[in-house]
Amino acid sequence: MSTEVQQSKPDSWTKRIVLTVMTAGLLAGVVVVALDSLDRPAGSGTLSISAVTGSLTLEPLCDESVTWDLPAGRVGRRSVAPGEPGYMTSAGAVTMMLAAGSRARVTSPDPGVLRVSVEKDDELARRCPSGAHQPYRFVLDGGPTVADPVGFNYESRTGTQTGPNRISLPISGHLIIGQAVPEGADWRARLAPILVTGSILRRVKPWFSHDVLTVGDPERLDEGSIVDSHACLDSGGPGTSPASGCSAEQLAPAIGFIRTLSEGELQVQMYARGPASLQNYRGPQHLVEVPLSTALWESDTVKLWGAFFLLLFACLEQITQVIRETYNLLRKGWDKVINRVPPVHPETQGSGVAREHAPIGGSKPAEPASAIERYHLLEHVKPPDRKKTTR
Repeated sequence: MSTEVQQSKPDSWTKRIVLTVMTAGLLAGVVVVALDSLDRPAGSGTLSISAVTGSLTLEPLCDESVTWDLPAGRVGRRSVAPGEPGYMTSAGAVTMMLAAGSRARVTSPDPGVLRVSVEKDDELARRCPSGAHQPYRFVLDGGPTVADPVGFNYESRTGTQTGPNRISLPISGHLIIGQAVPEGADWRARLAPILVTGSILRRVKPWFSHDVLTVGDPERLDEGSIVDSHACLDSGGPGTSPASGCSAEQLAPAIGFIRTLSEGELQVQMYARGPASLQNYRGPQHLVEVPLSTALWESDTVKLWGAFFLLLFACLEQITQVIRETYNLLRKGWDKVINRVPPVHPETQGSGVAREHAPIGGSKPAEPASAIERYHLLEHVKPPDRKKTTR
């Protein structure tokens, strides 16, 4: 018997340890999954990006297009060498249509001057299952131009009094602001940053709310920064080309506008969904995003329920004690109702000796059930006093 008891104790301790380890592992797994989920970008998070730069690169995403109505200027075909016949064409009104598979780089080198370089990118076109047959088109003075497989260069006219001093164009797609461009054409060329200044604001819609809030401090863009609206910068290069792992099918377009400034630079104002990558010139890059935890912490409803549960947890001991006392009182009352004592007859009140019942049918009287009843029986049936009976 003792051997079985000794063997059962180690078994019970082993079961308790295994159960404790399994519970701790389950709780740790739940915590890890919860933290990983809260660290993901919030679906309602947006980035408001404002910058002054000398360069902007636009890549339209799948199933979308961008149309620019440009002022009078000159359009050059990139398949023809500069200076040869057919290279440059002048027009009073230029309409440029960009679709998926095209890449346009916009610069403003001088006040009131806008330059646009358009080219076709086969890799961008392959990312979209339904890519456009013509990723870009130019319409000059109402008539379409001959398609060029290499691309076009556009430059607005300068010195004209009739042309606008400022040009504003809509943008939508994959945007790179402040792209570093090479200076010079030989091995001594260096990369010069051309983003001047700017900032990024994080905006989010809290849980169970319809209002959009600005959260955190603005992310300042120092001179020489490069901002990619879809976090697709190639970490192996200086940030001039997108990484191959960036899929245009899963990206939401960054939308906004660009405007030429009188100083000869571009003012960019746009909104981007999801994380954007920020990289200083020849420096490390990091993601700028609005995590799901921010949308959770900024929710007034979550704060209210969190305060309620914290108060409940702080008073848990008192609440448990009250519940325990209430349970004990109810249990005692219920036991009294179940185990009710039968009423006492009047003839038996005041006497501490229970009456003996006469035997039925010659049977023996029942023996006392307890030591107290035996004691009372012995006190009740005492032997007579010998001094009084003997003479």
